[in-house]
Amino acid sequence: MNQADILKSLTAPVPLEGIVDDINIIEGAALDSAEASAEQLLQEVLPDLALITMSDWERILGIPTNPELTLVERRRGILVKFFSRGLSKTFFIQLAALLGQTITIDDVSTQWEWIVSGLVSSDDFARAGEICAGERLGGSSMDIETIFNTLKPAHTLVSFEYVS
Repeated sequence: MNQADILKSLTAPVPLEGIVDDINIIEGAALDSAEASAEQLLQEVLPDLALITMSDWERILGIPTNPELTLVERRRGILVKFFSRGLSKTFFIQLAALLGQTITIDDVSTQWEWIVSGLVSSDDFARAGEICAGERLGGSSMDIETIFNTLKPAHTLVSFEYVS
């Protein structure tokens, strides 16, 4: 039931020359629009579904807005920054999973030298709801090596091994 019908049910059942019906339709449409906007904002409480609030997430997290990045790339940047609170091996494994990679991290000779294994080199593909009309298709500018090297502890050396 739309808001105009609800408003109509709240008015007196006496004919008032059609003016009340027009007001109910106009006010009902405004209420329907407000309800749709509220539902959209509820979907954007977390950054992985951000669309309308994407620039707000970038501002809050201190990420410069780059209009040349696709929707997927901007969301990835937001998610990386949002979840970059813990810097353990488990964190990096989960971060890679978030980016679509299944990896393992092994110590070489000390706990400060890691080998990241199992990386698969691939391009991004367009997925419904993740790309907007007019955005370019193809590889992401935010590759996993850059992200890991940006977030890793400063004293940690990381090597990357790809599988074919």
